[in-house]
Amino acid sequence: MNNFKKTLNKIFDILMSNWKQFLIVGLIYLLIFFAFSSAFTPLSDNFSKGFEMIDGSKMTNTIIKMVITGLVSLSVISIWLVFINNFFVGVFINMFNNPELNWKLAIKKTWKFFWRIFGFSILQLFTVVFGLIFFLLPGIYMIFIFFFALPIMINENISVFKAIKKAKTVFKQNLWSKVKIIVLLKLALCLATIILSMVKADGLITLADLFMSSSLAYLLIYTNEEVLTSKKLTTENE
Repeated sequence: MNNFKKTLNKIFDILMSNWKQFLIVGLIYLLIFFAFSSAFTPLSDNFSKGFEMIDGSKMTNTIIKMVITGLVSLSVISIWLVFINNFFVGVFINMFNNPELNWKLAIKKTWKFFWRIFGFSILQLFTVVFGLIFFLLPGIYMIFIFFFALPIMINENISVFKAIKKAKTVFKQNLWSKVKIIVLLKLALCLATIILSMVKADGLITLADLFMSSSLAYLLIYTNEEVLTSKKLTTENE
């Protein structure tokens, strides 16, 4: 619990170092995220209706097309939602590295990673969903791996697969300590979501989740002295 409190204090310090710029980025994220997520509900409802209409004895081409179209549509919108989230994680990571960086420069800098983040998002979505549906524990494990891989990929400017490989190594260091802190943070955010949903303030938690999860991942990776040394050497070589 002490480590969790210390981590929250560090996250607060990061926020206060450049809070106006973080807030602007967060509001932009909320506007874009909710614009896309609003399309998710009707697609999900149509897919569910089509799926419920499937009957072994009365399946028609129309119903099959409805289900397939719904599944493809849900996959596309899900990829975009994951991508938007990952893109703004990248923006925050760039701002964590340089507290003086304003939101325009941070977005511009992250834009250079557009296709890499997009590919990362597709891989993340299908790997985690497949793992959760068919294996569960590997799916949960991959959630943690991708949680660490994205900041590593952005911060160190490496490929998707190199970032995933390094994330596995980082995650295994003090594994249970990392898991406990991440789980505690998510539980706190879930509790806050339940409370604030009563007053229709869910958007604040969405923004808090984005910022706090990003900064937590960053801290868990780069407060390790060995990793920090490696990062400095990489920067100097570039």
